[in-house]
Amino acid sequence: MAYAPHTKIDPKVLSKVLRDQLPGNYKMLKIIQRQCDLMVNYSACTVLVAMSHQEKNIIVSFEGTQNMDQLYEQLLTTALAGLENTRIGGKVLFYNENLQKLLYPCLKSYLEEILAAYSNYTLTMTGHSLGGAQAQIAAATLVRERVISTDKLLVYTYGAPRFADVDFVSIFDKLVKTNWRLIQARDPVPRIPPSYYLYHTHGEVWFSTPGVTVNSEYVICTDNEDKSCAWSQGPVSCFTDECVRIHKNYFIKDMGYAFDEQRLGGPRRPKRSKLGECDSLDFSEI
Repeated sequence: MAYAPHTKIDPKVLSKVLRDQLPGNYKMLKIIQRQCDLMVNYSACTVLVAMSHQEKNIIVSFEGTQNMDQLYEQLLTTALAGLENTRIGGKVLFYNENLQKLLYPCLKSYLEEILAAYSNYTLTMTGHSLGGAQAQIAAATLVRERVISTDKLLVYTYGAPRFADVDFVSIFDKLVKTNWRLIQARDPVPRIPPSYYLYHTHGEVWFSTPGVTVNSEYVICTDNEDKSCAWSQGPVSCFTDECVRIHKNYFIKDMGYAFDEQRLGGPRRPKRSKLGECDSLDFSEI
């Protein structure tokens, strides 16, 4: 779910992925979308929600960067706008906070509805790359606003970049107790932006060998910027084709295929809605 390109994949394929890859008979519940571009026209930003009654768990997955247009906009807004205050304190990159303002109210409202009915369920937040950063921001905000308690919250991210100042990281580390940031080999994205500017949250799990699978050896790192883990590959990012492939391929071998092969035409493009308006697709509609 963390790696699925939600806006370009058939919802039925997403449901099939859940059935094939996750134990517990997970069911897709909703796709939440907002038109999030500021300057460049690209597809909507997306959050996906699924649930398993067997596992008593709800999964929320934030989509990562979709294409070069969106990446260009992220880099440009980082250079021009810098950091923005969050609703729980501290600062994150302007692009990330703008995306939270669009998606978080819709997600919060929906989760409050679900958790009112299933208050004993756990909540797993996940995302790849940009989606990993967004999952972490949303997770801390949900705990601060008492939508979920920290003992019922799990966060798993893959190849997430730095996105927050030291104040936000400190708040996050106090609020979110179970946070696992998975990084493999020389993935370049977790090394940007530079560590003198922004910081990682706690919970790094480093796989020294690329092509990570569920059977790969890993190290649970001690510090937020642990010099013996991903930092041991050097603080400078590697943007060769090989390193980019490393970033794009977490657990692909376990899935048995790349999602690029499964893009069959996803849900409709949402309208450009006003702040606070939510555009979503219930899977009961499919």
